[in-house]
Amino acid sequence: NFQKMKQANPYLSTPQLMRHLSTEYNKRNQQQLLDLPNLDQLKI
Repeated sequence: NFQKMKQANPYLSTPQLMRHLSTEYNKRNQQQLLDLPNLDQLKI
């Protein structure tokens, strides 16, 4: 997967690529956290 990304973006240096991947990863995690129901509301 990582090799595929590097081939798709050969002009990107590795640090830039890693920063981009981690940014995407963090955005995805935040989105999942927002999608989860509030745990405090579940605890009755």
